[in-house]
Amino acid sequence: MKHRETEHSRDRQQQILTAIAVFQRRNGFSPTLRELGALVGMRTPSAVRWQLDRLRAAGLVDWRDGASRTLRLTGKAAQS
Repeated sequence: MKHRETEHSRDRQQQILTAIAVFQRRNGFSPTLRELGALVGMRTPSAVRWQLDRLRAAGLVDWRDGASRTLRLTGKAAQS
């Protein structure tokens, strides 16, 4: 069954984008999956990763596979 993006999902994705931006501004580096989950009220890293995969597919975030703290917002995210 294919996931249908809901308003809740879009709200959650916006929360994630905002949390990444705020965390990076305050700390000078990107949050881990667990830190990001704690910031937006998600309990499991796999749920955070699922949302990040959707955001990456939309061109709003990117990261270097296999490297920690490389999550970044793209220019497209700044426009949304």
